[in-house]
Parts: sequence; C-alpha cells; structure tokens
Amino acid sequence: AILEVGEVLQFYDTDKRFPAFGFGARPIDGPVSHCFNLSGSREHAE
Repeated sequence: AILEVGEVLQFYDTDKRFPAFGFGARPIDGPVSHCFNLSGSREHAE
C-alpha cells in the first residue's frame, strides 16, 4: 500500500523525496522514541 501511495505522490513533489517517521521504537543511536525519522538522521526526515 505504501508503494502505491508513493507512486501517486511523486507527481506532486519536485524532488520526489518523502519524509517518513517511525513510532514507538528504539533508534540505533538513542533511547526509545515515539516519533523518529526512518532515515536515521536527526535533521532530515527524507
């Protein structure tokens, strides 16, 4: 389902990069977080 949503959204986003977030897990470099970037970067979600 996520792939299909991305295929539609790509036409409305000039750089074709989409922010993605995780919920309720422990990122590799930190404590348990209830909202974090799936990219692993604290600054950039894309």
